[in-house]
Amino acid sequence: MAYTSGGTIQAQDYNWLTWGGNTSGTYTESVDNLAIIWGVGEGQKGYGQDVSAFSTVSATNEVTAAQWSGFVYHLNKSLGHQSQTQLANGSNIGIVAGATVAAFSNVSTAVTQINSTYLTHHAVGTKTTGSNLNETLSSSSGLSLSTNYDVTVTFSSTDAARYFFNAGGELQYRISTYSSGGSGSENSVTRIVNGIGGVNFRTTDNGGRTGSGITLNTNTTSIGYYDLTTSEQLLIRVTDTTSSYTASQARLYVYYAGATTRGAKGNVVRFRLNLAVANKTWDDTISMGLRHRVDIQYPSTTYLANAAGTPTPALA
Repeated sequence: MAYTSGGTIQAQDYNWLTWGGNTSGTYTESVDNLAIIWGVGEGQKGYGQDVSAFSTVSATNEVTAAQWSGFVYHLNKSLGHQSQTQLANGSNIGIVAGATVAAFSNVSTAVTQINSTYLTHHAVGTKTTGSNLNETLSSSSGLSLSTNYDVTVTFSSTDAARYFFNAGGELQYRISTYSSGGSGSENSVTRIVNGIGGVNFRTTDNGGRTGSGITLNTNTTSIGYYDLTTSEQLLIRVTDTTSSYTASQARLYVYYAGATTRGAKGNVVRFRLNLAVANKTWDDTISMGLRHRVDIQYPSTTYLANAAGTPTPALA
């Protein structure tokens, strides 16, 4: 590729910058290009945006002003979303039919840039507070780690999940208790649940527990969407510190369900809570509520359209 001022305009130059040298609709991840970032992409690359404005051009055919303008315009949008310096006054790029053809000296660098900082985003979008997902804890003999309290977050497709996380979306999972009668075991449940609090689940990390207090045994922050497996992975483990209840513990796991098309980790993210509390006396019973909530922090739509749709949390 010889994209330089004073050089001959070649279809190859345009095609490599836009689609990595391949035809529209396909791209090679090993070649930096705009389409793999702006369009469907693969794995952690891809915002799911419309790429029709910069389709490929066959040799001997003209690269039209509309195609070149579409390329630079959407390159600018990608740069903007990633908090990088844009080219030629953002969207006001001045490429029109009949104008003098000029080379942007840093356009190749910009394409390389967006393929390097593709998981960087300048801001977050709107936040939707989730509905309370309530279930009852009831036992006269304590709680066992063998009992699962699960919440799923379902996307319409694996690509929708990829677009959500790739563009900077976040699942803010929260847990709490309610309607406790105040028994020793119930107070222990509240302490260990509050000790976990929740996580802010993102592309490649989760930020660690949002709760506080008691003993923090495990706090794995490095697991995000692209680190998921179909088996449980432990994010957080806490134990009670109150005398007589030091054996009480809570564990939060995460895993995925669904296909792995284009490097996705499913279209369902599943949070699993385990609680273990031993009753100490005959009247030390548990009858209380456990509340889950998933707030959806959407990616910014300053430069992107919402390609992820609406994720749906539910008890499982």
